[in-house]
Amino acid sequence: MRIQNLGLLCAVLLIGVPALVRAQPVSVEPLTVCEAVKNLQKLVGKPFGIVGRLSFRSEGKWLSQDDCKGAPGNGEARITLLYDTAGAPRVKTGWEVRGSAMSEKLTLLRRATKLALFPFGTPDYDRWAVVYGSLRFREGAASGDAAAANKAAADLLYAGDGYVLIIK
Repeated sequence: MRIQNLGLLCAVLLIGVPALVRAQPVSVEPLTVCEAVKNLQKLVGKPFGIVGRLSFRSEGKWLSQDDCKGAPGNGEARITLLYDTAGAPRVKTGWEVRGSAMSEKLTLLRRATKLALFPFGTPDYDRWAVVYGSLRFREGAASGDAAAANKAAADLLYAGDGYVLIIK
C-alpha cells in the first residue's frame, strides 16, 4: 500500500513540477527614445524595450520623441522600426514591462511629445507604444551623413507584432 502511495506521489510531483517551474516572462526596463538615442554607442546590439510615439506612415514605422536635447536635427529623436525575424532578439517565455518604470517614462514622454491629430479621426497612425528589439546603427548615421542622421538615429530590429505593446 505504501509503495502505491509513493508511486502516486512521484507521479504527481513529476507532472506538477514543470507547472510550478514554468519560465517567467523576461522583465524589461523601458528606455525612452531620447535615452536610447543619447546612449546609442552603449546600447547597439543589446535587446531593450523602447517607449515612444509609434508612428505609421507610407514611408515606414518609427518610434519618436520630441524635445530631445542632443538629438540630431530639430530635437526630435527618431528610431526606425525594422521587422527582422532572423536578426531581432526573441524571448521564448514572453516579456513584460515593469509597471512603475513604465508609468514614469510615459509621464515624461507625454509631457514633451504629442500624438498627431488627423482630420479623419483614426488613432492608427500615432500611438504610444513599447517595442522590444535590438538597436543597430542606421546606414550613414554612424558615418556622419546628415541626411540619414536627421531621419533616424538608429534602427530597432523587432521580431513581430508580439514584440510591440500599444499603450492606451
